[in-house]
Amino acid sequence: MAKNSLERYTHYYERWTTNQYSNVVIDKAKLPYLCIALLLSCWNLFSQL
Repeated sequence: MAKNSLERYTHYYERWTTNQYSNVVIDKAKLPYLCIALLLSCWNLFSQL
């Protein structure tokens, strides 16, 4: 029984760590898009002045 519990815990822990890593990668992938969006917004704002 203890072995089954350990295997189940390990399985869910590995899924959790993979999910956390994926979130970091996705956040880093969004960064260039956010920077470009910010620059375009600023450009539009200053061009209206």
